[in-house]
Amino acid sequence: MYKKIVVAYDGSEHAKKGFEVALELSKMFGSSIHLVSVVHIPDFVETKDELNGMLSDARQYYEKLQQQAIDRAKSEGVEVNTAIVLGHPANGVVSFAESIKADLIIVGQRGRSGVARYIVGNVAENIVRHAHCSVMVIK
Repeated sequence: MYKKIVVAYDGSEHAKKGFEVALELSKMFGSSIHLVSVVHIPDFVETKDELNGMLSDARQYYEKLQQQAIDRAKSEGVEVNTAIVLGHPANGVVSFAESIKADLIIVGQRGRSGVARYIVGNVAENIVRHAHCSVMVIK
């Protein structure tokens, strides 16, 4: 049913729950799992060195989180592929999923509502709106 599953992975509890669902689906269907973490590029930075430092820190952070997920998957006998991309979180996840021709995207929902949702936007909602494939939102 699902051959390639993309999990939007930022290390949050919702993302971890989504990863657990992906593990179960992978075992049921023999799916490959692809974790993608998106480094949001700030709108303004003062220097190139500042930007490079921020990107380096973010890559190290996501590599550590992804390695924990890889170790968890190995304990279940499941192989996981990882990627770290730059950009807006929703766009990055959708573009990555399209690039590998994913069948399913799993994303956690943080549960913002009201004004915060309007101002900040909702990554899960934007992924659902723009994805080329099915999207499972984990609450």
